[in-house]
Order: sequence, then structure tokens, then C-alpha cells
Amino acid sequence: MYERIAFLASDTPDAQSAGKRLCERYGARDPDSADVIVALGGDGFMLATQHRFMNSGVPVYGMNKGTVGFLMNEFSEEDLPQRLAASTQRIIRPLDMEARSSSVRRTQSPRSTSARSPNWMRVVCRSRGSSE
Repeated sequence: MYERIAFLASDTPDAQSAGKRLCERYGARDPDSADVIVALGGDGFMLATQHRFMNSGVPVYGMNKGTVGFLMNEFSEEDLPQRLAASTQRIIRPLDMEARSSSVRRTQSPRSTSARSPNWMRVVCRSRGSSE
């Protein structure tokens, strides 16, 4: 069971308010000494939090306080330690992306790449460490 929980919230008032309530209820840890990090926000905040802590070995559990939240768990202040204990941990490997088009020069990015109105585009994504 996770005992030392760090809460990180996006800049939205709703996420900040939720973060304060959760800190008061469950205590607040620094992410560097936490067993788990709870990210409060949307998908973008979840991805940024995962990127920031991807080499720390600390799992990130996202709760939706954004607009869409495809990557997030439902927000609830109730039974958080039990929800964390019941969660399933997945290893996510960052992707390297290489995009080439007739109107955009070659670029590589570990996060995202976009191009406007290319005549053609070929995108190759591979997990870091893979040879394919």
C-alpha cells in the first residue's frame, strides 16, 4: 500500500482546490520522497508529470480535473489509499517520432511533432530501445 503520497495539480482553479483538499486529508509529501505521485489535471498534465518523473521510479496516478481525461482516473476524494492499492501499474515507454514531408524538414521528438499542410508525410514511431 502507498503511504507517502505527493499531490501535483495543474494550474486550473479546480485542480488547485482539489489538491489542497487532498493534501489536508491525506498529508502532503515531496515527490522526491513519495511512494506515488497523484497528478490532478487533464491528459496534458498527466503526460507532463510522467515525463518529469519518468526516471524516478515513482508511479504516477492521474485523477481527472481537466476537460477530457482519457488517460485519467475519475476524481474522488474518498478512499484514495484503497484506490491506489487496487490500481494496476503499467510501464509506458516513451516514443521517438520521426516525421518527414515534402514541406517540412526532418524532425525528431520524444513528445509530439506536428506539421502544417504537408503534401505528403511519413511518420515512424518506435519505442525507445527497440530496433524496429
